[in-house]
Amino acid sequence: MDIWDEIKRGAQSVFDESTRFGRQARLRLQARTLEDELGDLIFDLGTRALELHRRNELHHFELDETFAAILAKQRELRTAEAEIEQMAGREGATTQPGTCPDCRQPVVEGDRFCRGCGLRL
Repeated sequence: MDIWDEIKRGAQSVFDESTRFGRQARLRLQARTLEDELGDLIFDLGTRALELHRRNELHHFELDETFAAILAKQRELRTAEAEIEQMAGREGATTQPGTCPDCRQPVVEGDRFCRGCGLRL
């Protein structure tokens, strides 16, 4: 076997490996995308199920405990958020319209989060 055959075999081996790694990378990306899509669908399902439960259109003994826990956590969150707002108001800083209640940075109507501090608006 001459040197050119060795070089050809080596080049083919490198090509085969790079092809395999490229395919693995594409499959990993596809798997991550599918995981994200699956997570979105599961979140959507949970949101819809919770809304049906709130309207008394969905009852199942295996889910009722979880629904109750979610609703309790949501109440706790609203209470904490109200207390935070109340504390911010007690500090004597009045919020101007179009400003973040936390950091007082300007916000635009339709913003869901403050661009300055990230507070959910």
